[in-house]
Amino acid sequence: MNGEVKRYLSSFGKNLRSIRTNLSFTLNEIAQLSLIDREQLEDIEAGAGNPSLTALVSLARAYNINLFELFLLPDVECKAKQAPVPDIVEIRKQDTNQRELRLF
Repeated sequence: MNGEVKRYLSSFGKNLRSIRTNLSFTLNEIAQLSLIDREQLEDIEAGAGNPSLTALVSLARAYNINLFELFLLPDVECKAKQAPVPDIVEIRKQDTNQRELRLF
């Protein structure tokens, strides 16, 4: 696995942990809701796991968020705009009817 992929997995894992803690879930609760092993969740949050699309859909459902929200990485810059990617908390604060992600 190359360095860029490792950085993205690490950022993704940190973001997942942040989502989980901000929503006040434990790893055991998310494991039960998502039907993903606790150990696998620990690996993903640590940046050591490479989750499948099925696992990502399960996590989004468990957190009751849109799938794309799992990928909003606040600490990774969006090269298309040369600006930080918006924080998930800010997007969640917006009216759900107006929620969009525009990169261009």
